[in-house]
Amino acid sequence: GALLGLFCFYLSFEFLVVSTLPMMTEVVPEARATFMGTVIACMSLGRALGGLLSAPLFAHGLEANLIVSLIFNLGAMLALWQLNRRGIV
Repeated sequence: GALLGLFCFYLSFEFLVVSTLPMMTEVVPEARATFMGTVIACMSLGRALGGLLSAPLFAHGLEANLIVSLIFNLGAMLALWQLNRRGIV
């Protein structure tokens, strides 16, 4: 059961990462390379921050990880909402 769940998680994550490549190249066609570099840099920054924050947060329990990830996700949703409202995305 757990191995199957882990397999499905990794498969869906890889599908998400690979499927963002063609979508991100069409957002700003005149600056594809710049936009792809920015997106990949932001993904790497998110991965680095997650790695730095998760271990100390886990010492405070799983709920601390949940609350911090909820805050980050709400912040991302707010940023996307603002960009959509301004017509950028």
